[in-house]
Parts: sequence; structure tokens; C-alpha cells
Amino acid sequence: MRESLKAFQEEADKTQRAIDELAPTPAQIEARRALHREFVRFGYERLDKTRQVEGLLQQFRQLLEERNELAEKMRNVAKGLELEISGDGLDEGRFEKCLDYLPESLLSDSERWHGLFFGTSAFSMAEKGA
Repeated sequence: MRESLKAFQEEADKTQRAIDELAPTPAQIEARRALHREFVRFGYERLDKTRQVEGLLQQFRQLLEERNELAEKMRNVAKGLELEISGDGLDEGRFEKCLDYLPESLLSDSERWHGLFFGTSAFSMAEKGA
């Protein structure tokens, strides 16, 4: 019985040593925290870039729409000059295709993804320097 108990204790000690070896050291914990902070920082920087892209996208869409409005005004003036501009005579096709392919917005999906991925706890941890 003592031998069984001794064998059991040796196995328990061996298991505990294996568990202890898996536990991270304070230096490893700090290194992981630093990586986490960097990852969160990059995530927020990327969201900021997305916001900048969104602003440019909306400006671009607005310019293309204004260009289309000017083309329509040109058509109306051309009628007064007894000019008929048909088809793609005002070089609108390329720009209309561009407008058609542009998404209405990119930001809302990016913000949704960011919120799901990082959540509020990631933000508070990054602010606190965790």
C-alpha cells in the first residue's frame, strides 16, 4: 500500500512540475501584455485610417455626383445652342461606372467589426496600459 501511495505521490509531483513549467513567467506575461497593447493600438489606428478613407470616399462620391449634375446642365445649355449631345458625348460613362461601383459607405461595417473584435474591454485595457 505504501508503494502505491509513493508511486501515486511521485506521479502527482511529476504532474505538478509539468503544470508549473507551463505557467508563464512574469517576463513572459509582460511581453504578452506589450504585444496585446500593440495589437489594440494598431486596431484603433486602422479604424482611424478607415474613417479617413470614408471621408475621402464621401468626397469622391460627392464630386462625381456634382460632375454628373454639370453634365446635365451642359446638355440643357447645348439644347439652347441647338446642339444635341447623345450617348457618351460628354464623357460621362467612365465616371458613372466609377460611381456605380463605389460603396455607399465603408465605415459602419468596419466599426461593427472593430467593436465585435475588440469590444469595450480591449479599449479600456489599452487606455490603462494593461
